[in-house]
Amino acid sequence: MISIFIAIFAWQVTAQASPIDGVWRQECRSKIMREENIEGEKAILSENAFEDYLCSEPSYVILNEGTIVLGSELPSPAGAQEIDFTFKSVSIVLYSEPYVRHFNQASMCGLTNWIAGEPREITGLGCTFFGPRIKVPSRGDQRFGIFRLVNEDYLFFGALSPDQDASTPARRPKVYDPFAYRRVIQTPRSLKNEFLSRDLF
Repeated sequence: MISIFIAIFAWQVTAQASPIDGVWRQECRSKIMREENIEGEKAILSENAFEDYLCSEPSYVILNEGTIVLGSELPSPAGAQEIDFTFKSVSIVLYSEPYVRHFNQASMCGLTNWIAGEPREITGLGCTFFGPRIKVPSRGDQRFGIFRLVNEDYLFFGALSPDQDASTPARRPKVYDPFAYRRVIQTPRSLKNEFLSRDLF
């Protein structure tokens, strides 16, 4: 089951300079490669899914947009700083024809107009694709995380768990996800339109 909480890192508002500006990417793992595109308070997280373990044949991408606010430094874990997220939108782009057929036949997220290569917004919808009784975050929903920037080139976020699921400030993660994002572009791309028009893979 794909956890919708991986979507907590993506947003969009008026840009200001940020120490984590840029494009950040995790290595391909289990047919998934995630990318953060951050520009001031604007950001998009893309979760790119592939048919193969080399991440060369795309299946779909989940785009999460919203706003980030960098908060206070925390006493633990080492180097942690608050990062809070407010959702603007969540979309899916399908690239695999079998996924298109399945999504249309199943009326996935209540939609029957899925077309390969065209984004469909699913903000606030119920989508069994993410698991039974899972509701996609609505516009204005928030998540409360942590991050650490290491040597300007590696970005760690908090690891989610049932007790630290980032749903409230009290449930902010207390440890890091061991899989870092590496900065691949210093200056962020113009966000959504350019992101969707470029060759993702």
